[in-house]
Amino acid sequence: MMLSDFEPIIFNAPREAKEIVLHFIHDPHYGNECFDKARWERIVKDVQQDGHYYILIGDLIENATVGSKSDTLYQTCPPLEQREWAVEQIKRMGVDKCIGLTDGNHERRSKKDVGVFVGFDIALLSGIEKRYRPHFLFIDLGVGVRLRSSSTGKAQNRYTIFAVHKAKNMKHFCSSDYVDGCDVFAFGHDHDPMSHPRASLRYNPTRKTLSVGVTRVVNCGSNLQYGGYAVDNAYRPNALVEYKVHLSGTEKETWVEER
Repeated sequence: MMLSDFEPIIFNAPREAKEIVLHFIHDPHYGNECFDKARWERIVKDVQQDGHYYILIGDLIENATVGSKSDTLYQTCPPLEQREWAVEQIKRMGVDKCIGLTDGNHERRSKKDVGVFVGFDIALLSGIEKRYRPHFLFIDLGVGVRLRSSSTGKAQNRYTIFAVHKAKNMKHFCSSDYVDGCDVFAFGHDHDPMSHPRASLRYNPTRKTLSVGVTRVVNCGSNLQYGGYAVDNAYRPNALVEYKVHLSGTEKETWVEER
């Protein structure tokens, strides 16, 4: 049974962790003729490191269906094998390292055509169905132990993360604005990588203080080489850049690393 999008994912990293690294993986489009296998292998190897975790936010597979924009005849393998590949990659990167999984528009093609949630199938076959949400992920993530906690009740640093496949990011508005006070907002879909921290005023009713808070907004682009659909539709080449978000385990602090 699928859980509601409004059911938060509660995930606790080890209490002894000084920091963890988050990878937001989206738009690899396995099955597309332009899939970058070498780059994908680098991502998998990176995620396999100790202290690294990952969140899957859509378009893991090409899933070219009849009538869709994708080229059904030039997929490198049928959707069934693409689904099997996705399950295999989750197991390679580590089932316990996967914090959450949601669908992109390519997975939703099967929902629209035949009522099948491909992303849920992938999660179920990987044993992480409780960490799947059909439209977006709201994550409450605990990391390490606060150094300033009392000796009797050491509390974890807790971070809130919102991940969705498609979002808007403009000069004076970002989709992160409709998620109150989240620490990290991640999205994909447009294959245009960027890291754009957004600030907002935040009031703490307990401490009666007003301060400026920062949300780390990241988009990690795609895993496609330039060619095919992008060229045919006069799109510019997409930069193959990955952003990794670091979360401190000793104090409430975030920062972004570009690779």
